[in-house]
Amino acid sequence: MKKPLDHLEGTDNMPLTEKGKKIMKSMKKQYGKKKGEAVFYASKNKKKIKGVDRKRA
Repeated sequence: MKKPLDHLEGTDNMPLTEKGKKIMKSMKKQYGKKKGEAVFYASKNKKKIKGVDRKRA
């Protein structure tokens, strides 16, 4: 049986800006490693936080 957050394995390989790294660190501290990543990417996808991904070349 899969754990609720198994789909997040390996998501921390995405290149983040300094702002993104700072927000990710804060959310991991507040929510825990896996839940913090889930909250971070959910916020990013919902466009609640901007400027956290590096621009593609």
